[in-house]
Amino acid sequence: MTGIKSRLPLIAAVVLAVAMLMSLGWQVWQFMQNEQQRAFANTNTRTAEETVSVRATAPVELPSVNLFGDPAGNETPEPMSTENLPETNLRLFLRGVLAGEEETVASALIEGSDAHTEVYLIGDELPGNASLKAVHANRVIIERSGKLENLYFPDTDDKSGINLTGNESQPPVRAATPPRPQPQAQPVRSAPAVTSERRDEIRQRLEELRQRLRQNSN
Repeated sequence: MTGIKSRLPLIAAVVLAVAMLMSLGWQVWQFMQNEQQRAFANTNTRTAEETVSVRATAPVELPSVNLFGDPAGNETPEPMSTENLPETNLRLFLRGVLAGEEETVASALIEGSDAHTEVYLIGDELPGNASLKAVHANRVIIERSGKLENLYFPDTDDKSGINLTGNESQPPVRAATPPRPQPQAQPVRSAPAVTSERRDEIRQRLEELRQRLRQNSN
């Protein structure tokens, strides 16, 4: 017992030293954890600031910027070819045309299914819920239900269609049916026979067109 009592101060000193070392180690570990968390937070903040700075100061590539718009988007579309439009199957017959560069001059004589011939200007309504869109030397273009169609002179033996070019010095001439592209297959339409009275009526209509052209030129 005497030996144990003599060793108690030494044991107490050892236990106290171990406790102090454990406390010091714990404090050091806590300090290191706090430093690591602080360093990690600073790193994230610095990275975010650098990213924002890079985005704000990113150089602008001038060649890639269209200062005056997209050239491709400003190109004027090429005029659409109308030669290959389908031929209309309406009961309409082209009797004469007055072709001109101005739309106010261009007009056509078109006969309906009732054998009545009228003068039509561009934009006028035609029989069959159609409208006249353009006048050419050998045909006219009509629009029906939002689609464009060609109306040619009828393929008849008397060649009654008359073509005026808009020149007053040239008298009305009979227009032989000009060559045209083969249209899509359509039901064969027989043109009604043109009597001398109908021919006189057509010529009278064309004379009205000539008078209108003379007034426009003056």
